[in-house]
Amino acid sequence: MSYEFASPQNIFVFIPILFLIVLVVFTFFRIKKQCARLVHKKHISRLLLNFSWSKQYIRAALIVCALICMGIALLQPKWGLSDEKTLHQGRDLLIALDISRSMLAQDYQPNRLEYAKEKIKKLVTALQAERVGLLVFSGAAVMQCPLTSDHQAFFMFLNSISVETISSGTTSYGAALQKILDSFASFDSERSKLVVLCTDGEDFSSDISGVQAKLTAVGVHICTLGVATQDGAPIPLYDERGVQHGFQKDEKNEIVISRRNEAVMKNLAQATGGVYVPVTSDEKDIARIQSWIYGFEKTKWEEFDQRRLQDGYYYFTAAAFLALLIEWIL
Repeated sequence: MSYEFASPQNIFVFIPILFLIVLVVFTFFRIKKQCARLVHKKHISRLLLNFSWSKQYIRAALIVCALICMGIALLQPKWGLSDEKTLHQGRDLLIALDISRSMLAQDYQPNRLEYAKEKIKKLVTALQAERVGLLVFSGAAVMQCPLTSDHQAFFMFLNSISVETISSGTTSYGAALQKILDSFASFDSERSKLVVLCTDGEDFSSDISGVQAKLTAVGVHICTLGVATQDGAPIPLYDERGVQHGFQKDEKNEIVISRRNEAVMKNLAQATGGVYVPVTSDEKDIARIQSWIYGFEKTKWEEFDQRRLQDGYYYFTAAAFLALLIEWIL
């Protein structure tokens, strides 16, 4: 028969339990020794009315049994498989991450891309029950991880992302928005279609108004997370070995400073019924995004039969209570 303990970390509770058991046994034999000094065992029943060594043995055994049962109950044992219907529901959240060259700027440490990845991890961890997917974009857009409730798999894909995932060094919101639109194309109208777009705001798209209007029409809501400072920072250049060799320069041979483009991000968020959130050094940005997501209704994903082990801790709790009750009566 299958069994397991849901809280094996509570095994350390047996340390004080073992101490109490030793104390009970020690006390019992100490009383017995003292009685033997005062009264011969042949005369105990005559001199000590209603006293019985058999009862004392039973009482000590009951206390020991109660202590062991309470310890086992704290481990939360489970056994006995049973079929249960499980309903999964939540919201679908697609995270679009900008991996263009400008995301290597170091106005956030160690750079914008790594800072954004850490923010995404904190957000997904806070959401817990939501399904999440990962889309990366620069000049093109690629679905890196489809919507899934397996957050560990999502983190695995997220950790593998770098600016080399897509070769283009520029940013095109048009490609990203079209990929988002395609991803939600098969969704029915009642399901929440949420996107968190992490970018520094630089955009080299010719025109995104057309695809933006389509997103609004099908009910896609976009929260833009601005990962850059207003002062900006230069864009470092690296060789094949990952060694930096200067900064990106323009046609005039001047170093390019990449800054946060709030206008683009605010317009995109407002047009799709979303919200613009600039990153912060604390968790306020995560809290704002989480609050925005929770403003949408959960939808049903799937319902299926699942075999689960049943809780058995209450049997041991009841046994401990019964043992203590009998000990009290005796």
